[in-house]
Formats: sequence, structure tokens, C-alpha cells
Amino acid sequence: MGNVGWMIVWAVVFVVALAVELVTTQMISAWFCGGALVSAVLAGFDVDFVIQIIVFVGVSTALLIVFKLFIEKRIKDRTPKTNYDALIGDEILITESVLPEKAGAGRFRDVTWTVVSDEPIPEGEFALVVEIKGNKLVAKRKNAE
Repeated sequence: MGNVGWMIVWAVVFVVALAVELVTTQMISAWFCGGALVSAVLAGFDVDFVIQIIVFVGVSTALLIVFKLFIEKRIKDRTPKTNYDALIGDEILITESVLPEKAGAGRFRDVTWTVVSDEPIPEGEFALVVEIKGNKLVAKRKNAE
């Protein structure tokens, strides 16, 4: 097959990879588009088909690694906090005194939570949520920062 034939093959690989990428919700074939594009250019310059395959695999692998290292980090950084995670670091109004040996209660956004602490926190004081253990909020006194 001549260089035009291999260019058509790489164009088909590009279109198929792009079509798969467009109909899925996950990044699974975008890097193959880049590999196919580079290999099509090599085919246009009548480079041996074995070299085209090696370049296709190499470019596709390189794009996958770059995606994984560069983009994945940014996706993790944008992960929104859940309602559960959003409690940590916020203030909770203590509605029932908390003692180290006895759980108390507190209100956060109109929800009453069981609150535990290794220090006493009197009723009516605001405390900071530092951790969540099961269905209990672990808090510390605000002025103990």
C-alpha cells in the first residue's frame, strides 16, 4: 500500500478514536487521535509503516502520560466538597455542654449533631469542627486555636 493508502488508514483511526471519545463520558481514546495524526504525517512523507506504528504507539503513550500527570491533578483539585466534608473547619453552636467523657450536642445549619471533644465546651459557645467520626462531630474550642 502506498503512502496515500496509509494516510487513509491513519485518518480512519483518527476518526474512529474521535468518535469513540465523543460518545463516551470518559477520556479513553483522545491520545490515539494525536498518535494517528502524527503517523498520517509520516505516511505522507512515505516513512516505513513499521516506523509509523512505533510512532503511533509512542505518541499515544506520551499523550496518555501527559494527560494523567497534568490533567488528573487539576481534576482532583476541583472535586467539590460533599456536605459531609464541608463541615470540617466550620463553626458549630454547642447546644448541650460537651465534656471529655460525655458527648454533647450542637447545631449546624439547622441540624443537631452529637459533638465530642477532648476538652470541655460549654453550652452557647461556638466550636470548630475538626473531624467527623461516624455520626459524631469532633470539635475544639474556638479560643483554643
